[in-house]
Amino acid sequence: MFDKLKNAFQKLLGKDDDIRLGIVKETVAKIVNVSLSEQEANRISDQLFYDLLDADVPFDLANFIKSQLYRELRSRKFSENYREEIRELLKGILLQYISTAQLDLQRGIIMLIGPNGYGKTTTAVKLAYMLKMRGKRVRIIGADVFRAAAREQLQELCKRYEIDLYVDDSERPLSTIIRGLKSSESYDFIIIDTAGRQDMNINLLRELQNIQQKVNPDLVLYVLESSVGNSSLHQLREYRKFIKIDGIIYTKMDLDSAGGSVLAAGYYGFPLYFITYGQGIQDISAANAQDIVDRII
Repeated sequence: MFDKLKNAFQKLLGKDDDIRLGIVKETVAKIVNVSLSEQEANRISDQLFYDLLDADVPFDLANFIKSQLYRELRSRKFSENYREEIRELLKGILLQYISTAQLDLQRGIIMLIGPNGYGKTTTAVKLAYMLKMRGKRVRIIGADVFRAAAREQLQELCKRYEIDLYVDDSERPLSTIIRGLKSSESYDFIIIDTAGRQDMNINLLRELQNIQQKVNPDLVLYVLESSVGNSSLHQLREYRKFIKIDGIIYTKMDLDSAGGSVLAAGYYGFPLYFITYGQGIQDISAANAQDIVDRII
């Protein structure tokens, strides 16, 4: 998980890299306060910049982090515990770019959106199961009328985990959703699983925009596959031109070898609500910025 992003920071904190701080290895234990020269601070921040790019962090964000790290390195003095001091410094910088939000609704309509193949359907079931375990009455409305076997997949998963489901034979997703909502008034949460839409298909995005306007969900969450990288953020911004997006569910986190998109999402103004990280029904949790940073560094 986050292998490239982890490596970017481990290079700065590696045991054999004392010279990066201008500290002679044999005398490190005797040094109390050490300032970095301009050359040393540039070398460290430049190396991190290129490693962040390799970890799929967008150029402008990597440049911001580089500049911030440089300023911090030049303005501080470091002791013999400099590795831990730099570790905490880096954590503080990253926390500024990881935005999270909590589900504070007691009941409501949650609509999941996003491109094909990002795991919306399985995420809908995981989210429903989590809310069910919290004592909520939950129902899923299956509104993916385009993908072959989408209804069957939902029916199988919901039966397995005893989650209430509404599906019908309509080929119009808005009609399915409206009928499902009319029969779901007794539920605390209704999760709408929409069909995947590619960012360049304007007609389908406008259809989704119409659904949002007619249904007026309490929360719209974009399901983002973590391993897709910067291309997923381009898609996300295209979606935002048509649909009000409240936040992100970050899926397949266990398969993310780069990790840059988790930083970029917050940087572009999309808070993380939940993360999924495995195949199990309970492999979902509320996003926690400190936990994510601790995984990276």
